[in-house]
Amino acid sequence: GNADPLARQSYAFARKLTRLNVKVDTLFFPENYKPSLTHEYQFDFNNPAGKMAMEKTAAFLSSAVKKQEY
Repeated sequence: GNADPLARQSYAFARKLTRLNVKVDTLFFPENYKPSLTHEYQFDFNNPAGKMAMEKTAAFLSSAVKKQEY
């Protein structure tokens, strides 16, 4: 979230993984996004941003699982 105290680490982590050629799908909101999104906003399903984050997470995981061979 844009008001998450861990946001800096999230940006750095995404950059590092990208440099290592790891598939990364980010969802970063602008600093002026309202309402401000704190740590773990994605679990607030009454907030459209929370719903969007969970939907993107589910789609990413679904895509990753489909690529696995069993």
